[in-house]
Amino acid sequence: MNFLAIADDAGFCPNVDSAVLDAMRQGYISAPSIMPCGASFAQLAEVLHEHNIRAIGWHVTLGEPSQKAASGEHGPLVDEKGFFRERRPTEEALSTSGMEIRRWLYRELDSQLSLLLSAGFEILHICGHRHFHLLPLVREVLHEIWRERGFRPPIVRGCDVRLSQLAFSRAYPMIIKHAEKAEEFYTKIGWPFSITIGFGWGESPTWPHLEAELDEAVSLAESRGSVSAIELMLHLARYGPNDKKLSMNRDAEYESYSEICRQGVLTRKGLFPLMFSDAGGF
Repeated sequence: MNFLAIADDAGFCPNVDSAVLDAMRQGYISAPSIMPCGASFAQLAEVLHEHNIRAIGWHVTLGEPSQKAASGEHGPLVDEKGFFRERRPTEEALSTSGMEIRRWLYRELDSQLSLLLSAGFEILHICGHRHFHLLPLVREVLHEIWRERGFRPPIVRGCDVRLSQLAFSRAYPMIIKHAEKAEEFYTKIGWPFSITIGFGWGESPTWPHLEAELDEAVSLAESRGSVSAIELMLHLARYGPNDKKLSMNRDAEYESYSEICRQGVLTRKGLFPLMFSDAGGF
């Protein structure tokens, strides 16, 4: 069973990128999951290219009001200035099946993908900001775009309700509702599906909590034939002037995960992050 350690929200701001790049230098993560709409996307892409890092994850971005839509079009999921709407209205809009929202969603996701491809990246992993990739309309449009471009299937982040902490379940009830059907959908179209745990979902980002989650994930994966990997979802940032609130919340996770890796507790458990690319590197 493969073990993936994916760092989310890369490209969001310099504080996130600093922590993600440091974790990559140390070999602590498999790949960054990049937001092509993020404020620091262009700078992050330059750094990754300098080190010949091409294989990455796409952090499909919707429902993030700090970011502008890649398509530049006014539509049902953005405001009059082109910024994404809040998560709750976005969830409600994506629960419909109208052609207007489907056409807009296709153009937006295709624009985000084009930004990554034009920057020279290869997409080996897909997840959604706020887990929107698990909603029916989003996954259908993603599949349509992928099929038209003729790409090989990416690994898709899963979300199993038995591994979701209570806080996550309360925050994302609609996502939890669609998680099981999402696995059936992605498995049917041949996209490898992971069992995902979140380092920061519990009461504190500590090794005992993470070890218990990993043991449960491994047991669950062994009982199901459709799972391609155990995936650890990380939110890393260093505290600093860029987006202070986000950095304060994630600095502890960055420090805790780095310490776990330095101590070698993951490797002693036989868990080694599967690297998406062994070309170049730090």
